[in-house]
Amino acid sequence: MDFLKGKPRSILPIKSQATYNHIVYAIENNHLNNKHLRAVVNLCRTNPDTVMVVIYKSFENSILMVFGQKPVCLQCEGSNLEIIMNRHSKEDYIYVFTYVK
Repeated sequence: MDFLKGKPRSILPIKSQATYNHIVYAIENNHLNNKHLRAVVNLCRTNPDTVMVVIYKSFENSILMVFGQKPVCLQCEGSNLEIIMNRHSKEDYIYVFTYVK
């Protein structure tokens, strides 16, 4: 997870009212109706050792990390992204940060 210290390879803003719980449920139960979420899962499956995706919901004080061959979701509290993204965040958006080792 050291590669999280670097810059993300890409950042994708997505208009969505989904919560972290909705995203985790969709990934764990393979209900991947959203094309962006499906792309995240496929990226993690095909690159389990070199890719980690961080999902940030606007104005939340946590992040959701997605990684692994059978993608695992890990919510981490206390993210500094709330402060960093405050000027850039829009209501009802999630931001998908892709990190590559």
